[in-house]
Amino acid sequence: TPLSLSPATPVIAQWAHEQNGHCGRDGGYTWAQQHGLLLTKDDLATATAEYLICQQQRPTVSPRYGTIPLGDQPATWWQVDYIGPLPSWKGQMFVLTGIDPYSGNGFAYPVHDTSTKTTIHGLTECLIHHHDIPHSISSDQGTNFMAKEVQQWAHAHGILWSYHVPHHPEAA
Repeated sequence: TPLSLSPATPVIAQWAHEQNGHCGRDGGYTWAQQHGLLLTKDDLATATAEYLICQQQRPTVSPRYGTIPLGDQPATWWQVDYIGPLPSWKGQMFVLTGIDPYSGNGFAYPVHDTSTKTTIHGLTECLIHHHDIPHSISSDQGTNFMAKEVQQWAHAHGILWSYHVPHHPEAA
């Protein structure tokens, strides 16, 4: 993984985002690699999230209560939850899970615990690094998802978060 350049990295990442036609984190990363820029996917995710035009053009998805929101394109709205504790495997007893109701794609991320730090790391790895920044995430009201740090992480990435009743995601 390339190292971040310097304090100029955010400016270079925004420039790369503009030059590749506002194609999101993955498009920006590919463009940067093709042009020899040592930018990470995190650098480009931040540039995309902070770019005013991209935020204004990003699709707005409004939930209909009593139904599971689908979004209007893949990977814009995610349902997440933890399962476990499960029998330990390499010390990992829980699985952070997510599903994109629009496409049916999902992820399962085995973890040692359900801490705030683990939650943020898992969501960053599974969503932002593999699917780009979603518009919205929905979860139950678990303390790991309601933690101030998780909400700050979501806000910093421009992600709207909604909560549903445990075991009833259709109530989101």
